Amino acid sequence: MKSKTVIYFLILSLIILALGSCNEAIFHTISEEVKILSAYIKGSPTNFVMFKDEMYVASGKKLYKYNGMIWKEINLEFFITQLAATDTYFYILSFPDTSSSGKTILKCSANPMPDTGKPVWVGEGDEKEIKINNYNYNYNEIQAIYTANNTLYVGAVTKVPSINAGERFKVFKTTDNTNFTETGIKGRFGNETAVLKNEELRGVATNGTSDFICTRSGIYKDDSNTLIPPPASSSSQPDYIRIIKLADNTIAAITRNGTLYKIDTNATLISNINVSRRVNGSIAVCKINSNYFLLVGTSDTSTSTTSGYTHGYREMQLSASGGFNPAGSDGAFSTTNIFKDPGGSISSVDDNTTYKSSIGVVPINHFFHFPGTTEVPDGILFASTQQKGIWSFRQGDVSWNADNMELCANCNEENHASVKCGCIIKLIQRPNGEVQTPKQPCLLCKIKKCPCINE
Repeated sequence: MKSKTVIYFLILSLIILALGSCNEAIFHTISEEVKILSAYIKGSPTNFVMFKDEMYVASGKKLYKYNGMIWKEINLEFFITQLAATDTYFYILSFPDTSSSGKTILKCSANPMPDTGKPVWVGEGDEKEIKINNYNYNYNEIQAIYTANNTLYVGAVTKVPSINAGERFKVFKTTDNTNFTETGIKGRFGNETAVLKNEELRGVATNGTSDFICTRSGIYKDDSNTLIPPPASSSSQPDYIRIIKLADNTIAAITRNGTLYKIDTNATLISNINVSRRVNGSIAVCKINSNYFLLVGTSDTSTSTTSGYTHGYREMQLSASGGFNPAGSDGAFSTTNIFKDPGGSISSVDDNTTYKSSIGVVPINHFFHFPGTTEVPDGILFASTQQKGIWSFRQGDVSWNADNMELCANCNEENHASVKCGCIIKLIQRPNGEVQTPKQPCLLCKIKKCPCINE
């Protein structure tokens, strides 16, 4: 009987030890999970642009501008799909509120968007629209807008009655919103009479000398209207998704399947360098802790405990000058050009675990690196996500999170409101007047600029 008691005791002890180990692992996992905040800017916002020293992004009919400390909300009368800006003009591609035809409208202003009152638009007619006129066909169905070298590039299509359900595609450019000129890009692979199959303008980048125009089917050098040939090993033109200028003025393009190219007189395949996931079009260059990184948003079907999918982004450390690492003696690109998941000693973020439990499970539509300041040298990384609003990562943050304007822990007194602390001002400007429980100091307090801090 005594031996049975000992056996039962041993079995019970093993069970308790097993459960304890299991709970310890569970609690460790929970402790590493990031509590996701409620985004101030919700939905699936547009791309970001800088205009007159302020950053703009939009969601639905709301346009938001950010000066490095405070968001301002501007209500407009149309649905915003894309933003673009030169040094002189700010552009909005939009859908009218009353239209069901899918036709877009291009709006333009030479002034910063006002905090109150209506914007002053420039353009034709009572509605002040920017239109592409004086061509054989009416190319007023504007598809996408991008800027480079103080020039607006417009991808536009037109219905062709003689072609059953067909469209023609062209890319136009202008510096004054009135005189549009053709870039020489006509249809798919330069064939204006070709019936299109999802051809579109996907970006423009300049190296200071030439502008490079990226469409789905090819990349063109604007000053000579020449199609940049793909690598000789390629049997067809790559399916480009985006083009970007690196910090050293190198032009790079990336395809939907994650293949990276250096663009000059040819599209040079960067040997053995691939994002290794499907790319969704979000791409940015940032400099953090004196290191340059190329960030590429991804969509993958590998399993995640949170959503069943892994999204987020992958990163590649660039050279000290912000370009691709130098080629070896054989002329091939350096093998140090490697994409990896974020986290580690040299990375855009410190910790891979908090990355995976935060933005690592969120699809990213657009990236933007807000310029650094004296107080915040590394600037701020912003991400426009799919249905999860605007996210951000600031110097000193533990992880990425939804950009949320919370009440500052250092300013938890009502009489500070709108008088002493910028973060309180931001809260008062929220349409619903919501005030949340203070959790951490705001950016003003972190950089010792908040008047609530007694230095």
